Amino acid sequence: QSSPEFTNLANGTYEVVVRNINTGCESGATPINVNCGCPDEPTLNLSSLSGEVCGLTSITVENNTFGGNATEVTLSHDGSGTLNPLSVGNSPFDFSYTPAAGDIGNMVTITVVTNNPLGAPCVPATANFELTVHEPPTASADNTGPYCPGEDILLLGSGGVSYNWSGHDGFNSALQNPTISNASEVYSGTYMLTATDVNGCTASASTVVVVE
Repeated sequence: QSSPEFTNLANGTYEVVVRNINTGCESGATPINVNCGCPDEPTLNLSSLSGEVCGLTSITVENNTFGGNATEVTLSHDGSGTLNPLSVGNSPFDFSYTPAAGDIGNMVTITVVTNNPLGAPCVPATANFELTVHEPPTASADNTGPYCPGEDILLLGSGGVSYNWSGHDGFNSALQNPTISNASEVYSGTYMLTATDVNGCTASASTVVVVE
């Protein structure tokens, strides 16, 4: 064409040759590289980039999205647990991870990658979700009984930084070692303890109080 303006060119390398229409003489081929970037870059957005669980508790990350020219995502992880699903073709999407024993005390990285149907110069989008798997506490509950009527019941708890006791007749206490004054036989029974550690993880234990 005689016009020096070329439109709607795809990215790539082109050769330009100029011909004299009167003599038919041609110039040598001159390469021109066209690189206007990706016309529709894949996009990926995770609703959260990190999370934490206690022990073998599952976690679900909801309302994640992808777009651009991407039509699906694949998921992988470096942990010992189970990730579901491993690929998704719809947006928004959710994924869940259930830790295994080998994950406790460690951080698991879940990697999400889009596909890239248009190819270069477009590139897939990638995002990581970092999951911290805390080791749960070990709670212990005990008492100093058996007790005679009129004695004070002393409950003994350990394993956390905060505590919640529950028991007979609506008894409830946030003390680690609560005392029940002037006990009678009706206070006999099971007392439950929930201990919470610095990570917010909980563990439960129980002790049986005997008043006789």
